[in-house]
Amino acid sequence: MKKFLPIMTLLLMVSLVLVGCEDEQKKREIKEAKYHLYYISADETELIQDIYNPADENPEAMVKDLMQFLKSEEAKEGNLPLLPPEVAVNTHSITEGTLTIDFNQAYEEMSDTREVLTRAGIVKLFAQIADIDYVKFSVEGQELVDSHDIPLSIMNGDTFVEYTGEDINSYQYATIKLYFTNADGTCLIPEERTVYYNSNVPLERVVVEQLIKGPTTEGLYATLPSNLNIMGVTTDGSDCYVNVDSAFVSDVLPLQDSSIPVYSIVNSLAEGCRMEKVQISVNGETNVSLRESVKLNQFFEKNNQLIQEQKETKE
Repeated sequence: MKKFLPIMTLLLMVSLVLVGCEDEQKKREIKEAKYHLYYISADETELIQDIYNPADENPEAMVKDLMQFLKSEEAKEGNLPLLPPEVAVNTHSITEGTLTIDFNQAYEEMSDTREVLTRAGIVKLFAQIADIDYVKFSVEGQELVDSHDIPLSIMNGDTFVEYTGEDINSYQYATIKLYFTNADGTCLIPEERTVYYNSNVPLERVVVEQLIKGPTTEGLYATLPSNLNIMGVTTDGSDCYVNVDSAFVSDVLPLQDSSIPVYSIVNSLAEGCRMEKVQISVNGETNVSLRESVKLNQFFEKNNQLIQEQKETKE
């Protein structure tokens, strides 16, 4: 019997190596796949990817197919479906590249951790379709808010940072410096603000959201229209890409200096997030001009000359 023990041990080691190789091969295949399905891990701590091979890559067909997947309660290998059984999709519609999904009231009864994972999975699921740029959620026709009653704007795959465990439900404080303007819109004036935000939302996006909300200090004035929607905020090292909707150019505020809205964003991101260069696009397009004088097809760097103290010293 003893002479068989080394052979059995060797066979066991070989089988473990083969299983490990198969697992790595499967992970590589999933990662390299063009399209993905998403599930939630059994312990509700992370999203699980799987390969999706659509029968028809037509966007309309894929939306229909993935909507059926979303409504089903199917899961794989012990994972959970994106939606709990009690949560249902009321309606969905697509307008100018934005998919709006309306859920029943049960959506708001999910735990905070499950809701964030569900939302991230659904956004990633549909954002991979060619004609879907953004996804928006509502519950019984009302705009979705997070656990701290903060309204959630339209989202895309870049909205969500990969967090697992308790981190996905964490909130944190940050003190940021925002640049607003004076009464006639000729210079930038800083306002410090402490924000409490969800840690799976990039701080760069929070900065732009706070600029849209406007100043809280008397004597300071808004630089961006209050109806401006953020289409996406992404970073690449020290470069930041801010994509907003057409209100940025169509509803521009009556400021004497046309560059104030641009450098309000740029200077605020430079101060609060250490961004060195910022590119601003409108509905994904950079071949746009603000009041026909400020061309957006370029990277912008922090402009100290527009800051009130610097401008007064220069004068």
